[in-house]
Amino acid sequence: MPKAPRKCPHCDKVSNTGHITEHIRSCTKQKGRCLVCDRRFTRKRDHKCKGTPVKAPTYLNHFLNLSQHNWHEKVPSNIPGLTPLHSASDATKSLWHRMPRLVPISAVSEQDVYTAVLDSINTLTFHAYKNGSAVHGAGLGCHTNAERDAMIETARCSIYQATARRESKLAKPTQYSDSEPLCCVLNVWVKGIIFTPPTHIDSSYLLCGDATTVGVNITPRGSYVDLHCDIGRSGLSTVYGLCEKVLILFPPTEKNLTLFASTAGLHNRLARIGDKLEGGLVVQLHSSLAIDLPSGALHAVFTTAGGFLGGVNYSIVEELPIMARAILIQLPGYEHNQDAILEDIRVYLSALLSGLSLDPPHDVLAPVIKSWFTLEHSMASIDALSQWCLKDKRRISVQLNDLRPLQCNCGAIGEKETHLIEEHFKSG
Repeated sequence: MPKAPRKCPHCDKVSNTGHITEHIRSCTKQKGRCLVCDRRFTRKRDHKCKGTPVKAPTYLNHFLNLSQHNWHEKVPSNIPGLTPLHSASDATKSLWHRMPRLVPISAVSEQDVYTAVLDSINTLTFHAYKNGSAVHGAGLGCHTNAERDAMIETARCSIYQATARRESKLAKPTQYSDSEPLCCVLNVWVKGIIFTPPTHIDSSYLLCGDATTVGVNITPRGSYVDLHCDIGRSGLSTVYGLCEKVLILFPPTEKNLTLFASTAGLHNRLARIGDKLEGGLVVQLHSSLAIDLPSGALHAVFTTAGGFLGGVNYSIVEELPIMARAILIQLPGYEHNQDAILEDIRVYLSALLSGLSLDPPHDVLAPVIKSWFTLEHSMASIDALSQWCLKDKRRISVQLNDLRPLQCNCGAIGEKETHLIEEHFKSG
């Protein structure tokens, strides 16, 4: 039976039913992508491909298919030494000051998270993205009506794409385009979802400052978050319901942080430097586990099944020197990454003030003080930072002078117990 002609809803042109989908894509300027040569086209029939198949890297095949979602563009051709978390070698472990851990947790229903997110999106504190580009106004303190509408529309679209349109692993993935963009929302701060640092952290380290409110990311299948560091703090994250993610992790070594800082402001940071980074780990995350990431850990995230990810960030006194070092390495690129660096400094100073109030033991306190003076000295050399957070800096100085453990073991007696600061940890 011949197929009845149909009218295009965009241009009113009557088209054969068999080609109506292709016509709509052409009419709305959507483009497909050739799986052979990787070029984009408007009409598949007009694309005369004679190329050879693009070979996606295979070193992550056990975790995800890099030939889908153009993920092969997001990674280098190889990441030497990359190993699964559960089989990390001693050499890899030695590069981490604290190894990431998968922690069993009590399950929270996806419906509860969904409800909490809907109750929170009107606060507009989140960051919204369409096809990787930030929606205008996202994350700012005030918004025009148009910006407000765009952010809420993007959030609702991302929820639909991440849940109602959640394809199985074997299904052909949705092809997003400029007219139907992939929508992601990061850091929706929600209430009613309880998430605290794991027991092994609470029992072994000094927590400084409160853990942040639970933040939820809404990510459809195919989403990718490039290499980043969560404000230098430790983090605990999990996924809910059917959501699944694959994380690539790197330790905050001097080499890795320097390479990371060199790509500030650039896209595809993992693809640019991933083959030079050391100590790489890969891990798959599902709803029965949470990933505990140490301070300064660099990570990139692939979403293999859409849904919600929730997490908290927290600081521990023992990792304050790592937070300081992560900021210090980024300071030369301050002009290109001002907002992120200022936020890192703000979080660090808050954690440092909280940590000093705990009266930590000398072996913990000494590297904290030394790293703070080194960072403060470097900040003073940048005009925009020299007068920033003066109130916090004065409070830190007062707390340092009042700390009992600062009495020096060398035998010298300094007025008002300032000898250790002035003689042993003064930055030059």
